[in-house]
Amino acid sequence: MSNVRQRLHPFSVVFFILRSVKDLIYPLLVFLFTTVFRDEPSSVGKWLWTGGGLIVAVVLLVAWGVFTWYRFTYQIEDGVLHVEHGLFVRKTIFISRDRIQSIDLTEGILHRLAGIAKLQVETAGGKKPEAILNAVSKAEAARIKSELKLLDQVNSGRATTAAEATVHADTSSAAYPVAAEQPKRKLSTGKLILFGATSGSIGVTMSLLLALYSQVHNWLKETAVFQMVMELFEKESLMWMIIVVLVAAWVLAVLGTVLKYAGFTISKNGNKLHIVRGLLERKQVTIPMSRIQAIRIVEDLLRRPFGLVTVHVVSAGYGMEKSQSTILFPLVAKSELAAFLQEYVPQFEWLDIGSTLTARSRKNYVIPRLIIGLLISIPVALRVPYGSYALLLPLLLVAHGLLLHRNAGWAVSDHQLLLRYGGLNITRLFVRKNRIQSCGYNQNPFQRLNGLATYRLSLASSAAGAAFSIRHQEEVQSRALVDWARKYQQKPPRIES
Repeated sequence: MSNVRQRLHPFSVVFFILRSVKDLIYPLLVFLFTTVFRDEPSSVGKWLWTGGGLIVAVVLLVAWGVFTWYRFTYQIEDGVLHVEHGLFVRKTIFISRDRIQSIDLTEGILHRLAGIAKLQVETAGGKKPEAILNAVSKAEAARIKSELKLLDQVNSGRATTAAEATVHADTSSAAYPVAAEQPKRKLSTGKLILFGATSGSIGVTMSLLLALYSQVHNWLKETAVFQMVMELFEKESLMWMIIVVLVAAWVLAVLGTVLKYAGFTISKNGNKLHIVRGLLERKQVTIPMSRIQAIRIVEDLLRRPFGLVTVHVVSAGYGMEKSQSTILFPLVAKSELAAFLQEYVPQFEWLDIGSTLTARSRKNYVIPRLIIGLLISIPVALRVPYGSYALLLPLLLVAHGLLLHRNAGWAVSDHQLLLRYGGLNITRLFVRKNRIQSCGYNQNPFQRLNGLATYRLSLASSAAGAAFSIRHQEEVQSRALVDWARKYQQKPPRIES
């Protein structure tokens, strides 16, 4: 293995400069606004001051980027990744091979133009990547991965030699040289568009549009196009304007999802899953099978008519998405779920729901929501014009409570637990018994009077863990699930609802 100190690709200077610009964006904007837009009797002096300041800033940023690149070094020696960086304050990082959970590669637009990649080393329990090499050649990325890939054999308990573990870097047109991988599945273009159209991210896009509009409103209202559009909608109807904004937000949401998940491909190689996705930013992620804590299958309301679900994976250590849960595959037909699990995560078996909530627990889902809805809607109905429509709120909350009660369920096998929960969107959580970090149940005074309880389950997916629950079970049902996880009995007791 190499014990020679390496430097990043020279193109990394550009990324160091861009990062500095990002960190200094507000001071730079303040400088521009206080110079360009201030009242100055001599316009020549104003532009000389502005131009001179920008030239000095550019020179300092370039110098900072070059020196930062020069001071950033890394090497691999005896299975340990050693990274040193910092211009004035030197930071040293040592990452041993047995601590590494995954090595992920990302290619943004600039990376792809330069033929390089960003490499992120993730360890167990970390909230962010332990080490980031923002620009390395693809051959160098393959070399780093090959020298640190002995973790696969260590985790699987199989002895191997260094020669068996070494994968020679391939400088061909392949993005990342890997062995033949089977099985492999790619998201089709049609399903990609359907995934974007039913992603439900229009709310986020609307928030971004409103935030952008609030920032440029004063400038925008002076433009001729804005005045023409406002005159048009004033003549027609405000409703049409709302429809246009909603359609625009939906189109942008679909476009964002398509760009993020374009070319989504999952493949399995040994005891690791590999995911590649993205159009503008190409990202490759490796998920060790040994770090998978649970499988989440989400049946979205908009995708239910198509018989499609989204499969997520909950993994230990640092994850790609919030809550340490990331998409394993965007769209899978419900009829193919059992085969999909067997193909990619065979340690998880498909289970059908065996138990549901009892009828007497239904009131615990309905009554609190009804009271909250009435407390909110009645004052609104009495004081606000057209406030009578607010009386629909209690009905909607009660309907949601009934859905939560109907969808809640669970099943157990010798070594696996299935939880089902949700209202409009239904989630199934598959957990192996040996992956349960902690479980138990608690009771509030009203539950205790009725012999009910809330079952809670935690997984080791992050520093805080990932928690799941089933509310208002029969107490005996919650106790049976806790006993099943705590005792290694042959078969957990079946509790009929």
